[in-house]
Amino acid sequence: MAQNQLLQARTASIAKRWLDAVLRTYDAETASHLLRERDQFANPVGHALTTVTQAVVAGLTAGKDPMELASSLEQIIKIRSVQEFTPAEAVSFILLLKEVIRTELGSGAEAPDVAEQLQRFDARVDQLLLVGFNLYTRHRERMYEIRVNDIKRRVSGLMRQLGMSTDDLEPGPDVPETALRR
Repeated sequence: MAQNQLLQARTASIAKRWLDAVLRTYDAETASHLLRERDQFANPVGHALTTVTQAVVAGLTAGKDPMELASSLEQIIKIRSVQEFTPAEAVSFILLLKEVIRTELGSGAEAPDVAEQLQRFDARVDQLLLVGFNLYTRHRERMYEIRVNDIKRRVSGLMRQLGMSTDDLEPGPDVPETALRR
């Protein structure tokens, strides 16, 4: 049986195992809530994790290019980029898919023809990891832009309340004068 057919026949089981592995990256109480609450409005994170793991597994087993799965993957990455994860922890859940596949296939993963096909599948998971890291970086940059713009807005409002403008500020020894005129 071809690898894609072998994995496609087990898509639901693989997605469930992967979801369980992803949930283990959270503390036990959070994971329990994310799994227990089924209402997508009461539990948007759990709903996103469930639907995205299913969509990504279905896409990869169907042979889709990892870039085509970016929009699905972005839902989880966006969430994990604002949670208390390091960058590595935020995207490492993608690599768990390799272990899940091998667990699902059991000893059949060691057959020479299957092992060779799994290497190609692993390469696609690695590409998906890179897509995930790019998405993570983009969302973190956007979050920092929002914070900086908020600080600028607050400082500007305080200066207006004090009757000051940026022209009233004098640059310090480490601040170039052009930085104040932005």
